[in-house]
Amino acid sequence: MFLREQEPDVLLCQEMQADKPSGVHRHLQDTARSLNMTAAALGPPAPGAASGSEHHTAVLVRPRLEVIESGPAVAYRPWDHVPWAEALLRVPGLPFPVRVYSVHLPHSSDVWQKHLANKLASRIAARAEAGEQPLAAGDWNCLAPADAYTQDQLAAMPARVRPARIRLLPDGTLEPILDVHQVLAGIGLVDVAAGLPPERRDPPELSPTGTAGGRVDRVYALRAHASAVTAWRQVRTAGTDHDVLLFTISLAEAAAMSGKPE
Repeated sequence: MFLREQEPDVLLCQEMQADKPSGVHRHLQDTARSLNMTAAALGPPAPGAASGSEHHTAVLVRPRLEVIESGPAVAYRPWDHVPWAEALLRVPGLPFPVRVYSVHLPHSSDVWQKHLANKLASRIAARAEAGEQPLAAGDWNCLAPADAYTQDQLAAMPARVRPARIRLLPDGTLEPILDVHQVLAGIGLVDVAAGLPPERRDPPELSPTGTAGGRVDRVYALRAHASAVTAWRQVRTAGTDHDVLLFTISLAEAAAMSGKPE
């Protein structure tokens, strides 16, 4: 099994599902056991899920990482949905707790995406005042500026994903919608892969992560901690239409940067 071979310390999942609501919890626990990990958090189902159990987000961690708390802490109603799971971790070697977020934004609306990104950014900013450090990753279902998409690349994206990814300007030019990225950048988060030198990335160039085109799967962190990423791999595997993102963070470098201003 691919994930078992990688032996991740933290695993952020999207679209975890089962045939019925009770099954998703069993599926999460079975997955954690098979990887020798702990199921730290399970996010709420996406609005409109037929069985109420599809498209959950989840966080799994190695037992050596202490889970201080996890969430979302309350059952959100459809009009107050949060498309993420989160876990606050105590990591040996780091002088601060890290709150990780497994995120899956809807693919159908840039307005809804920005609303949810604002909710997430507000939470991250508020928790940072308590001394937590954030890492948010997953399927954002939207675009980021570092990819510098051409008109041909935007035009090639399927119509079903365009409402949340592309605007048509009055002059007929296609423009990528960057609202979510800009919201996260506004609170000091950076697109980790985009900030790495090519020699730390595999493949070296920024490339689409899904079959619909676009690098929609991304990781966001504070600049100081993003610079502590020593290796980055983007891998296509069976059983998913998105690439898996694998990255390594030097705890020594992250700890050394913790006291430096952004």
